[in-house]
Amino acid sequence: MTARISLNLGRTGGHRPPLQSEHFLPLGKASWKPFGGRQKRRKPRSPRHSIGKLAAPFSNMRAAPRKGGSRRVLRMRLRIGKPETRIRGAHNGTEVVAPERLSAEGHVWLQKRLAIPSLLLILITVFLYRNILEARPAIPFDLLYRFDPWKSGVSTATPVQQNPELFDQVVQLYPWWKLIVDEMTHGRFPLWNPFSFCGSPLFANGQSGVFYPLQLLNFIFSPLVASILLSCARLLLAGVFTWAYLRQLGVRAEGSFFGAVAFTFSGNIIVWLGFPAANAAVLVPALFWACERLLKRGSAGNFIMGAVLIAVQFFAGQPQTSLVSGFALSIYIALRLAGDTSPLTQRARTLLLYAGSWALGACLAAVQILPMMEYMKESAAWAFRSQFNLKVYPWYELVSFVIPDFFGTPYQENYWGFANLVGTACYVGVTPMILALMSLTSVRRQAHLRCFWAIALVCLGVIYQVPLLRLVTSLPLFNATDTNKFLVVIVFSLVVCSALELHQILEGVARRPAPKGLLAFGVLLGVAVVTCLYFREFLIALRLEYYEAKNLAIFLAFALAAMLLLGARGHRRSGGSAVCGLLIGLVYIDLFIFGHSYNAAAPRDKIAEAPPPAVARLRQDLEGYRLLGVRNTLPPNTSILYGAADVRGYDALTPRRYFNFLSRAQPDYQDLLRTLDLNERPGEEAPITRSTLFKREARRMLSGRAGDDLRRLLQQAYYWNTDLDGLVKSNVLDAFSVRIVLAPQDVKTLPGSGLRFAGGEGVSVFENPDALPRSYLRRDFTITDESSALQIATQPDFDFRQRLLLSGVADPEAFQKPFAAAEYAAVEDRAVIVHQDSSLVEISAQAGGPRVLVLTDLYFPGWEGYLDGRRVPVYAANYLFRAVLLPRAGNHTIRFTYNPASFVMGAAISIAAALVCIVLLISVALRYRMRSTLLVGRKSASEAE
Repeated sequence: MTARISLNLGRTGGHRPPLQSEHFLPLGKASWKPFGGRQKRRKPRSPRHSIGKLAAPFSNMRAAPRKGGSRRVLRMRLRIGKPETRIRGAHNGTEVVAPERLSAEGHVWLQKRLAIPSLLLILITVFLYRNILEARPAIPFDLLYRFDPWKSGVSTATPVQQNPELFDQVVQLYPWWKLIVDEMTHGRFPLWNPFSFCGSPLFANGQSGVFYPLQLLNFIFSPLVASILLSCARLLLAGVFTWAYLRQLGVRAEGSFFGAVAFTFSGNIIVWLGFPAANAAVLVPALFWACERLLKRGSAGNFIMGAVLIAVQFFAGQPQTSLVSGFALSIYIALRLAGDTSPLTQRARTLLLYAGSWALGACLAAVQILPMMEYMKESAAWAFRSQFNLKVYPWYELVSFVIPDFFGTPYQENYWGFANLVGTACYVGVTPMILALMSLTSVRRQAHLRCFWAIALVCLGVIYQVPLLRLVTSLPLFNATDTNKFLVVIVFSLVVCSALELHQILEGVARRPAPKGLLAFGVLLGVAVVTCLYFREFLIALRLEYYEAKNLAIFLAFALAAMLLLGARGHRRSGGSAVCGLLIGLVYIDLFIFGHSYNAAAPRDKIAEAPPPAVARLRQDLEGYRLLGVRNTLPPNTSILYGAADVRGYDALTPRRYFNFLSRAQPDYQDLLRTLDLNERPGEEAPITRSTLFKREARRMLSGRAGDDLRRLLQQAYYWNTDLDGLVKSNVLDAFSVRIVLAPQDVKTLPGSGLRFAGGEGVSVFENPDALPRSYLRRDFTITDESSALQIATQPDFDFRQRLLLSGVADPEAFQKPFAAAEYAAVEDRAVIVHQDSSLVEISAQAGGPRVLVLTDLYFPGWEGYLDGRRVPVYAANYLFRAVLLPRAGNHTIRFTYNPASFVMGAAISIAAALVCIVLLISVALRYRMRSTLLVGRKSASEAE
């Protein structure tokens, strides 16, 4: 399309009348310069900005002389809000034609809708070539070769994945999703996981992401194929939404694609690619895109679109990223509205629409949020993470913005940094970093640069605990959020700033790009050199001089290449698309070198599809019982793959009752400080190892002002501990109904346990003949409160076969009344589990009188008890388990069903919110149809006249 502006220039090129717009567009700075003449630049007066209409792409406009008019030709650069808007002048005169500039000097294929996704798919295919071209699953199955029972069958020729930071993907996420798919296939919603701990919430654990749209791939394809497609889809979403947002800001198509590549393959996205955090991170650009559309046009459609994207991010399986996204977007919209000059009522309306979109999005996701909040309240993680944020990073981690693997990489087994690479990945490439620093000189002139630099600096201050900004981590919910979750918005902010600066350079309006580039390069080089000198002792001791020299050489090569390309563009008026294409290739190669080997690409193997022989034979023996693996045998959660219940579990939250019980039953179970080995030998200087830097920083933190509080917390905060080896010497093993204990193949005895060795293939199997069944009846009991029950039941001499502690009894006298006047029949007490699935346990019991039925599954809110079809209360047995009262003798059917009120209430709120969205969409559609009908009627009437 073209925009036509009529100006009355006169024959001597004097007065410029004000421009009139059909849509009241905001106009930015315009420069006027006749061809072949030297005239002083004058800035036209800009009308007031309407809400959300800030600077958009520059459009070159040429004045075409009319017949009999002046032959003077003017060049005008004018920022307009939308390229399709038609603008006309107030007077007749010279006609100015402004062709739509979606891609100045660009290629036609960049303007087509499918071009960007297609190009991104090509780059993604190359980046994940080991997964896609060689059909290798994006699940690190090879890590299982480090553990029994798979370890015994590994040969020296078997490749082993060298990235232990992906361990959670194979022992947590993959088993969970296999269970979710199995449950949904059988028509059951996956609310509960009966195979880990003594049972734990599955849907509510915050990471399952059952309602996340991309997870549909897990139901359509096999797990191995779905893992590859999920990785591709996440990267594609990140790139498309980044490109769309930058185009919304008015950045040229080439510059937008540059930003899309930088964010899609940035270090933060790549290291989290196989985790639920990536599901939420790739939607950060989408949320900014929706927010920008809401600012520019606060329509009902944009309002609903923003709410839906917010809900989808809540469904992603990483609530911390949703919280951080809301924090960054709030800064963004506050600064945008503060710099706007539209009427206060219009800005207030936009602010209300923004807040309403978050409220509606939260209501749409209430079915996920409310159960998750309930589990958080009942978790050990919430109790400790809300007290002290352990993720405090030292200043030297900033070098990761310049040299991403300065501290090594886990897959090369040379990592020696303070934290892990997942927690510090923030690399966007050398070229985007140079451009982002160059954009600092334009912050005063560009509102979007001010917004994103403010977001980046505030989030950096939160991560590195800058005074005042550290108060953010004291706010509710933020106090339980890992500060490394702020990195994704920092990375996105840097990418946007670099794309905006690149746009200015390509348009030829950037001021002195060469000196600014040299200054930015000097800053980055200074950070790298200073960090190398600071850690000179470490580099020599760990023999990393050549490694760091190679990293520095790579940095210099990419930096110099970027400087040459930017300098070449600064001295030429044409060739912008070619330069931008080379810059895109440069940043892609840079990020490819860093990230293409990080994620899993294990050879296709059957180790996760078929159970090891020892585990396969145990499935029948474990009917009604649990197993325990000692010395890292059969890692926690992997028993889910084979339908076997394990007393251990590995979860980001961990049930609070389970943790409290084991903390008292097994000495040092909760002591994280003991495992860190921070004690120094007096009089000896310990040699520098890969863990030295972490230990030094940990000692510094413990010696600070909050050192005593931190020490106490670390001594009782190891809630993700899966080492239960100490239970083999405790009668608690019987209470957990552990019938089978697995150990490495070379272990033939477990001293002090009293367990019987039963052989095994690939693993040693021990039997526990004293294990209590999962369901049993008791006549004698004691009613007490929860704290007393915990203290008594975890005593070493507590006899679980003879004693029973009940808590949560509202009326003790009424509870005991059936036992006082009961007649007992001469029948044997019996309780057998006749049916069970993830959210249902059905027991057939035969009682000789009033009894208490105990089920050694976790006592948790939402479990309901039914006796012979009638609802009955569920009590806590021995603090940890469930119990119901059988008030009379005879045969009974007892059913435990998991029906949490939080899920029911959340589902009702989500359905109501969805109906609100549907009503709003229908109203928008009807209004659009009525408007179209009216326009057609007017057109027909005018034609008839």
